Amino acid sequence: MDLDEKAAAILRERMRMTESDLSNGEEAGEDAAVSAEMSMAMMRYMPLRAFVSFGSMTLRELEQLVERMNEA
Repeated sequence: MDLDEKAAAILRERMRMTESDLSNGEEAGEDAAVSAEMSMAMMRYMPLRAFVSFGSMTLRELEQLVERMNEA
């Protein structure tokens, strides 16, 4: 696993947690307004600071996430 893959793995973990936060723990079924796939596609291209905007992490937690990715 190269550096980018390690950082991507850390980010994927956080994205899954955020997706769960956005769905309030509910499964996204066929009748859901936003499917799990749509949520992941949206998060894939958003800037990292959006994690703070969505309220799924604090600014300090974001800084720690970036530090973990840089150390990977």
